[in-house]
Amino acid sequence: MTGYYSEIYFPSQGVRYIALGDNYDSTNMENDIAPFKNILNDMYAKDISRKIKGAKRQHAKDGRFIGSQAPYGYSVKDHKLVVDEPAAEAVQLIYDLACSGIGEKEICKQLERQKIVTPGVYKMQHGDMRFARYCNESNPFHWRVGTIQKILNDPVYTGELTSLKTETTNYKTKQRVVTPPNLRVVTPSAHDEIITSEQFETAKRIRQQHCCPATQRRENIFRGLLYCDCCGHPLSIAHRKLLDREDDLYRCMYHYHHPEACPRTHAIYHSMLYPYVLSQVRAFAKSIRRRKVESPLAEYGNITDLTPEVLRSVIERIEVGHITRKPIPAKVVQIYWKLS
Repeated sequence: MTGYYSEIYFPSQGVRYIALGDNYDSTNMENDIAPFKNILNDMYAKDISRKIKGAKRQHAKDGRFIGSQAPYGYSVKDHKLVVDEPAAEAVQLIYDLACSGIGEKEICKQLERQKIVTPGVYKMQHGDMRFARYCNESNPFHWRVGTIQKILNDPVYTGELTSLKTETTNYKTKQRVVTPPNLRVVTPSAHDEIITSEQFETAKRIRQQHCCPATQRRENIFRGLLYCDCCGHPLSIAHRKLLDREDDLYRCMYHYHHPEACPRTHAIYHSMLYPYVLSQVRAFAKSIRRRKVESPLAEYGNITDLTPEVLRSVIERIEVGHITRKPIPAKVVQIYWKLS
């Protein structure tokens, strides 16, 4: 992009560009050698990028750690992962609890009860300022299920080192993509293990047996369309057994995890939402037909059933507000239509 800026952008913006090292001045029209220098500089950057990639791959094959930060439970010394004892004890505890059949949510609760700080807070306390954002955590012992799952799914704790999981597609854009498994470098016994391979496989097998069956009876046709109008998070579906019937409930789970951010319940039963949306789709389609607007949405004026395809072709987003004791759908449900 040097040629674009020096020959097109800067002159169009009235900017005088001077490069002392290259003896370049944009006011001097005799800089004929500058484009060739730009090409050579680009070739040099490309060559350096290729050499760095080759050196990193060779280091990975030699069993060196080339990541930007060590996994929780380890520290880096001379390009090798070294067991960090305080964090390693927490990792061992997590695997012991998982092998005993305890689920991820309960593991989070036990770690919080034992006052074990999260990996981000731990790294910040030990000088890694990249995690300084965790210094203002209201509860530094609040573990998340995703963190536990990441630890339980990582074979690095058995001594196996997997390198080059991502790479840059182009040395100019710096965009990183996930590397296919067959192109990664896997080095067994590259460092000291925290847990054995048997513990890793046992925890994996027990967790697979913990998979809960789906609680909803029907397909969630509103998936990706229902949102809480307070916090903006999507609504989840759950099955409910009531006194006189069974029904599905769409609710904001963010309210239950963060009541201070989403203070009120935003939930609605399928038996109330479905007929209301169906009636509104019919009315919207009939209004388009009445106004003689050329749109494929007009054909839904006499529709009898809603499908995911119909909803996504007509509706952009549905926001659900706070439900009162005797809810009126028109007051709590806001539908955003697609006009074409």
